[in-house]
Amino acid sequence: MKTRIPAFDAVKSFAIFLVVWGHSIQYLMPHDFFHNPMFELIYAFHMPLFMMVSGFFAFSSTKSTFIKMIKHKFIQLILPCISWGILSILLHTVKIVFKGKALNINTLAASIYHTLNGNYWFLKSLFCCYLIFNILFRLSHRNTIFLVIACLLTTISTGKYSISFMFPFFCIGILLNHYSDWLQSHLKPIAYISAVLFIGMYLFWDGNYTVYQSPSFTFNYFLKGDALSVAVITTFRFLIGLAGSLCSISLFMLWGRRERQHRLWNILCRYGRYTLGIYILQSLILEGQLSKIGLRNMNMALYDFVATPVIALITIILCILLIRCIERYRLPSLWLLGKEK
Repeated sequence: MKTRIPAFDAVKSFAIFLVVWGHSIQYLMPHDFFHNPMFELIYAFHMPLFMMVSGFFAFSSTKSTFIKMIKHKFIQLILPCISWGILSILLHTVKIVFKGKALNINTLAASIYHTLNGNYWFLKSLFCCYLIFNILFRLSHRNTIFLVIACLLTTISTGKYSISFMFPFFCIGILLNHYSDWLQSHLKPIAYISAVLFIGMYLFWDGNYTVYQSPSFTFNYFLKGDALSVAVITTFRFLIGLAGSLCSISLFMLWGRRERQHRLWNILCRYGRYTLGIYILQSLILEGQLSKIGLRNMNMALYDFVATPVIALITIILCILLIRCIERYRLPSLWLLGKEK
């Protein structure tokens, strides 16, 4: 069983709050959210942070057989995507039937493909990162040079599920675990330097540079005239994500060193284990239901710093309550949350 580290559970809680807060900004009011300053700040580093934390614990997966690893990660990460995707398609189909509308087979087939292929992209990206790293690690026979070169080539291989963007952070997380003693002894300089670099880069950051607006550099761009501009944006996006992630991790690890912890710390540590379930359920609660609230014509400061964080917090609380209900039953917990008991 994976050993839980309180500081990383706290980081995961922080990261999932950023995810839900970012989605709240995106869905609760029609506006150009890609150029909302708070949205830009969150999307500069929140998913790299999640991937880096995931990578920190990933090396243990190499200790089991390849088949056993694939099975465990498929159940944990992919099975919930399939289960919730099927449920959402069924609910959508039932809604159409109850409204007395005719079912179009082509539209339904397209909806099934889009739902199963596109939903919960981060979980699919994380599964692919585990798969790729394990394959490369086992092929390398612990040859560090081969492993590093293979990992670097992977980062420009495919943009599917943002793998080319996420995989470097996954590998950095593995390195942080490997050099954890060095990390622990240099937390303050890492926190200060990464914070300064992040703030400096944020001054030039733009929502159009996110992976959702600008593609990552892959092999395909060697044949295109815009290869240089794409490579520059990809590098900038990586560096600001790296700085924000390292700053967050080091600050939480420094916070965890305090002898007497604040109540907030205990809450963050306690609920860090729910992040996968929250990530899945928030899309149904926030994107599917609470987005209908429609906070129109609200002052942007109130929207960014009061309304959306409060709604994000309410969404997370609802998700945790639902997760606890699902966890009581073995089969729903397995199929909907990927939890093996």
